[in-house]
Amino acid sequence: MGAGNGEGSIFAYNGRIRLELGGTTLYPIAQIGCGWNEVEDEANARLIAAAPEMLAALQSLAHPMASDEDLQNALAVIAKVKGGEA
Repeated sequence: MGAGNGEGSIFAYNGRIRLELGGTTLYPIAQIGCGWNEVEDEANARLIAAAPEMLAALQSLAHPMASDEDLQNALAVIAKVKGGEA
């Protein structure tokens, strides 16, 4: 499973989470030493990949002049983290 933000992709497989760019593993992010759950690993990969967008969305919403567009962006990021679910 992979999730990307346009600059690279985060992959979770067999208890390992890694960052890849252009098919090359840049560095491992984590290895799960006890228990492995593919569904949870995929969710974690999506969460890690979307972290920069989530921060930006939250910063926009925290602004006193936040707009409806800011809210829609935040909801879109939440959907992305959840794997496309609304």
